[in-house]
Amino acid sequence: MRVSLIAGDGESNKAQNGKFDMWMNFTSGLQYYYNIHDKICYVLGLDYFNDWCFGNKYNESEDFVAKDVKCKSHIGLCNQWKNGDFIFEAYAERTKSGCYPAGIHRLSTGEQTDYYYSLDGPFSPEIFQPNELCLKHAISSK
Repeated sequence: MRVSLIAGDGESNKAQNGKFDMWMNFTSGLQYYYNIHDKICYVLGLDYFNDWCFGNKYNESEDFVAKDVKCKSHIGLCNQWKNGDFIFEAYAERTKSGCYPAGIHRLSTGEQTDYYYSLDGPFSPEIFQPNELCLKHAISSK
């Protein structure tokens, strides 16, 4: 899965105000987090959040809280899960390939991550290839 993130106005290099690309590999368990301004890549362990759609395969502790409710940030209906300070939403309307995340909301701060333009494949394989710098970093961090 690939996510491009703009925080704040995207003009700084900080988590609260910057531009980032993330690549999540659900097979290897790695997440590459690339700071576009600094040209620095961090390799992290992956948070297997996709039990929202596919069951509790990775023993996460999200509790299902609502079905077919108005999405917090999108038009349409969502299903909601809660884990501590976070509400996770996935679109209630499933496609033939599964379901898509709609958003993550941190209750205490109002922080919100919204997902847009989800599409069923096929996708060009290049879109899922992490930045070269990230791949080099992953090798050197072992």
